Amino acid sequence: MTQSASVQTSDGALTSGAVKRVRLRRGLTAQTVAERMNVTLRTYERFEAGRMRLNPDLIRRFARVTDSDPHALWMSLLLDAPDLALHSADNQFATVLMSATLKFEARVGPRLARLSTRAIIDAVVAMYDGLAQQAEDPTVAQWLNESGRDLAAARPQSTRKP
Repeated sequence: MTQSASVQTSDGALTSGAVKRVRLRRGLTAQTVAERMNVTLRTYERFEAGRMRLNPDLIRRFARVTDSDPHALWMSLLLDAPDLALHSADNQFATVLMSATLKFEARVGPRLARLSTRAIIDAVVAMYDGLAQQAEDPTVAQWLNESGRDLAAARPQSTRKP
């Protein structure tokens, strides 16, 4: 097998893993996703199975239909990490990173070249360490649970009898 065929197979498997995980998490059938993407079921099945060339338009359509992060889908392929697309589908993690990077580049422009690799590593590691600490913080989940209960309690009760 040639190296390019090996890479293609790997990309296909990654596409399949990321896309299928997100679709299943959303509780959608392949038929439903295909219809909402405005493609035939066969085209969608080939896309989900990773049997077609990577297509930015299909990835954007899939992300829109599944309300997931299109940049996380791409990033999961680049990093060989299909679960990344699933884990960041709701919080738009990769889109936030990409957007912040664009804004940063626009702000510093050519001065970006003056930054040392060490400074970039230190800043990025600090950012990820802070995020990891927040992800492990049980008070966030507790706050969300309490807030949800408060909202439910404040909701007007139905006057209809069951």
